[in-house]
Amino acid sequence: MMGRFLYRGRTASIRLKIWIAAALISIIPVAAVGALTYSIAESSLMEEVAKTNRATMKHVQERIESMIEDVDRIAVQQLLDDGLQVFLHEGRLTGNEFELSQVMTVLASMETLIDQAEVVYLYMVKPQAVVTAGGVERDPGKVLNEGLLQALHDNGRPVFWHDRVATHVTDVSDSEGAPDGIAWVRRIPAAFEQPLGYFIVTIREEVLLDVFRHMEFGETGGMLFVTSSGHLYADPNARKLLGGNQTDKVRHLLSQNNNGTSGNVSRLELDGRDMLVHGLQSPLNGWQYVSIVPYEELTGHIRNIKRAVLAVCLVLIGIALAASLLLASTLYVKVRALLESMQSRNDKLQRQVQKSLPELRTHFVRKWLTEPLSPEDIKQLEEMGVSVERSGYTAICMEWNDSRRYSDTDAREWLERIIGEAQRMAEGSIRGHLIRIAPDRIAGVFVHESEEQASVRQETIRTAEQLLEQIDRKLGQVVTIGVGETCASAAEVHISFEEGKQAVQHRLAAGGGRVYTLESIRAHSVETIYPLEQEKAVMAGLKLGDAEKAQAALYGFTSDLIGNETLTYDQMLQSYAMLLTAAYQTLSDLGMRTQLSLLPYNGYTKLYGMKSAEEIEIWFKSELFPAVLRRIVAGRKPPEERETQGIAPVLDYIHRHYDQDLSLGLVAERFGLSDMQLSQQFKHEVGLTFTDYMISYRIERAKQMLGETELKVAEIAERVRYNNSQNFIRVFKRVTGLTPGQYRKQNNHFK
Repeated sequence: MMGRFLYRGRTASIRLKIWIAAALISIIPVAAVGALTYSIAESSLMEEVAKTNRATMKHVQERIESMIEDVDRIAVQQLLDDGLQVFLHEGRLTGNEFELSQVMTVLASMETLIDQAEVVYLYMVKPQAVVTAGGVERDPGKVLNEGLLQALHDNGRPVFWHDRVATHVTDVSDSEGAPDGIAWVRRIPAAFEQPLGYFIVTIREEVLLDVFRHMEFGETGGMLFVTSSGHLYADPNARKLLGGNQTDKVRHLLSQNNNGTSGNVSRLELDGRDMLVHGLQSPLNGWQYVSIVPYEELTGHIRNIKRAVLAVCLVLIGIALAASLLLASTLYVKVRALLESMQSRNDKLQRQVQKSLPELRTHFVRKWLTEPLSPEDIKQLEEMGVSVERSGYTAICMEWNDSRRYSDTDAREWLERIIGEAQRMAEGSIRGHLIRIAPDRIAGVFVHESEEQASVRQETIRTAEQLLEQIDRKLGQVVTIGVGETCASAAEVHISFEEGKQAVQHRLAAGGGRVYTLESIRAHSVETIYPLEQEKAVMAGLKLGDAEKAQAALYGFTSDLIGNETLTYDQMLQSYAMLLTAAYQTLSDLGMRTQLSLLPYNGYTKLYGMKSAEEIEIWFKSELFPAVLRRIVAGRKPPEERETQGIAPVLDYIHRHYDQDLSLGLVAERFGLSDMQLSQQFKHEVGLTFTDYMISYRIERAKQMLGETELKVAEIAERVRYNNSQNFIRVFKRVTGLTPGQYRKQNNHFK
């Protein structure tokens, strides 16, 4: 019994759910049919409105153009008057009173015949005067406004219409009108290049407005037309719909309606209200006729049907949802669990965002320093607390000199401490943003409030110098800072940072622990020359196996580079790389092909990682030169294995005859050898070429004479077979690193 009851309960519940589902599904066709019906009714309404408005606008256009044609026809008929014939022949009327009175009568009759005319004028060019039905006015400016007089002068057409240009956004003519009005103008005679005068007929604006004032465009719809020069006429309803800034709004409506030339009805928005706008342009005079009808006035009944259908659908949905809530006993628990899950995910996401915020800030600051910022990037920087919109910006590049003394972990900790110390100082008078961009390098931007470039520059350099002292005093670390140029735009910070990087690289020549700027480096610029003679002296010392001589020449090489303050970081490194290549080439010249395995590491990589000329010089002396000399010594045969018997007589002959003219060919012939045999034997036995050995031995003899005698340099040069003392001095300095005079001062044992 209980089981049957439970079964019936479950069946009733399922049946109720099916009914609820069916009710929800049935809403779909109801909503679809309602939407389709509304769309069809709206489309039909638009078509009917378009037909009605098109016919009405066409009727208005035809009536106005018919009035204009009547004016032109009546005016042309009056040109046959006898008085006007006198004017046409003589070009004046003021001296013919009878004909003048006839012309005044013609003008009065024209005002009577033309219903639309307000006043008819005859404007005479020479002498300038205006004839009206009431008399003659000698000053045309009192009768005709300045705009019309200018049009008579500028317009070259025989017949034209003139109306006041709308110079104010609220300029809308009504029945009272403006003093200028609308005027029909005909040149007299039309065929003359220089006219004698003009017929001018001003039209009463009330007549133009009366044409469409009683046209029906719904309860609140209105009509207006715009002349070719921008003069706007609107009925009361149209003025009410347009409100303020009427001319601008009409132009906006016409631009959206293809300038009123399409003849179609468009649904456009005006001051937050939908309007049906119909525009039509006259081919006769270019005037544009426009009707404006509020959309809600036409669709009120249809919208009521739409609201009713929507209300029924919402009621059905509400009933079905309420029933579903009653049936779903666990819905509250499920909804609560869902909300708690969403809250948990949101909290987790917020924690992740807060955790990643410093990394994001670092990313965007790095991007700011290396490339131009987009407006979106600037906005994101501001959101992360990085001040961007200021008066000036200066980028700096800070390099930590002692990073290689520490392990990677310790180096990272020290660098963070340096950044922290720098950031605390940057929060003073100058705001700054600093980040780590390499294991030994910090980049940053100083943001300035002041607009005075000179004071900002001085303050930035002073802050950088204080930063050096603070890091040295508090942390015991040495850093070098390169300061870029101060720029006025945030988009140019990457250029300033590039200048800062170039400036900090100058520490290779001048040493670390200083502040460098490009302007101070450029101020001491000199010509860039590679110290080739010093290189040759270094190589000569290595070939002779004389470490002391090679080191002395290296000192001269470094001094020449440092003395050339215009050298950039890259140029100075390139000079040392060329010296390293020359050392490798020396081994190759001596027939040793293992120069690339000379060191247990890549020599070029090691070189390009160094940060000062002093550090590079120490590396050359302590690691490179000893390795090269060991390889040269190892490459030569031990004394017991050498064929000294073959080379010893040659060496003895050179030692005894060094003060004579000796050459490879002469010595080879003396000992019955070919030039090739003697050259190879020299390189194999001695480790030097014949020429290098001759130079080395003669320089040794010259050094002996400089230290032990008071012979003049020219005499010593002649004794070692240098006919030109300048050549001797140049070779002596290349080998020893000193001039003969300098060597004598240091090693004069004769005294």
